[in-house]
Amino acid sequence: MSDTQNEAKFPVREARELVKDLMPPNAFIYWSDFLFHITLAWGAFVFCFRSEPFSLGQWISFFVAVFAFFRSAIFVHELTHLRKGTFQAFRVVWNVLCGFPLMIPSFLYEGVHNDHHNIHLYGTDGDGEYFPFVKEGRQKIILFVLVSFVLPVFFFFRAVVLTPLSYCHKGVRSFVLERASSFSIDLSYKRALSSLKSVPMWQTQEAVACLYGWGYVWLIGQGILPYRVLGFWFCIFGVIFFVNSNISLPCFIIWIFNSFIGGKSAPMTSLQIGPPPGENFLGDISLVTQFSLFLDLFVCHILLVLHVHFYCYCDF
Repeated sequence: MSDTQNEAKFPVREARELVKDLMPPNAFIYWSDFLFHITLAWGAFVFCFRSEPFSLGQWISFFVAVFAFFRSAIFVHELTHLRKGTFQAFRVVWNVLCGFPLMIPSFLYEGVHNDHHNIHLYGTDGDGEYFPFVKEGRQKIILFVLVSFVLPVFFFFRAVVLTPLSYCHKGVRSFVLERASSFSIDLSYKRALSSLKSVPMWQTQEAVACLYGWGYVWLIGQGILPYRVLGFWFCIFGVIFFVNSNISLPCFIIWIFNSFIGGKSAPMTSLQIGPPPGENFLGDISLVTQFSLFLDLFVCHILLVLHVHFYCYCDF
């Protein structure tokens, strides 16, 4: 029996029934988890900036800031899945302490991720989180990872320059809303206006992010903040996006691992990230490349363990 047939026979409804008592979100866990990590993140950021350049203390605080900010930022996934009208105060506080300062207000993900779970949109042009990595080739995978380092520059530019400019020109506004208003894996993804309108107060979020960005510029221009702060900001958040890009690739890497160890490809039709069954993806890859893939698998495994371990917001 094929893997697809086995998946089709999996009792999803019964499984949900078994764990339904674990699903209600626990507000105390949300608040304590987020406030602890965002406080740790900003504290580590300040310590990193004030430390002796390239000292051990600076390196340690740098990576503490990276993973604490990453931990804080991924709450946007929870905001997306929370029922509309709930956790209103938490949504505001998350944006004020994390979303706006990082130039990633929640409207960039809300709606887009919901479409990813829509059975009518999944795997189509309307799904910004779908991308057939193997079909597009290894060059696209490398590009996907490398682009993560410049994303902080893009989001800062989007908030500070493109937002006000877009209100002065309809063509620019159309481009910004379609191409620069979403967290998406597929760089060709165009966000529908209906997706944006499904997010309450998305224009307010856009405006506040713009004000935060211009606030940074003004403070640096007045000499209140050293310009090096912005450099640290770009470096830390570039690594954060890099970590996130590696979170997006484990299924692909695991498929390669299974293919190599098992001697045959494992079809992953539900995710559409592997090549057709029977096609040996590793046959023409050098040993160096294979080693790098296994190293990436190991790193992804560690990140996923940490990600899942701390992702328990249910009331057990």
